[in-house]
Amino acid sequence: MRGHPGAFALADGVAALTPPGLDHVFFCNSGSEAVDTAMKIALAYHLARNEGSEAISCPASAPITASTSAARR
Repeated sequence: MRGHPGAFALADGVAALTPPGLDHVFFCNSGSEAVDTAMKIALAYHLARNEGSEAISCPASAPITASTSAARR
C-alpha cells in the first residue's frame, strides 16, 4: 500500500473513534471530492448487490466543480 505512515496512523486514530463496523477512513482534498467518493462507494455497493443501475443523478441546482466525476459526465 502506498501512502505516508502519518496518514495511516491518523486514519487508525479516526477509525478508533467511530462505532463498531465503521473502520474505513478516506481522506479527500475538498468537500466536492468527498461527496464524489461517497457517491462512488455507494454506487459500487449497490452494483455489487445487483441493485440499481450505473446512473448517478445530481440535482441541477447542485454546485459542481470540474474535479468531480459527476462534472465529467
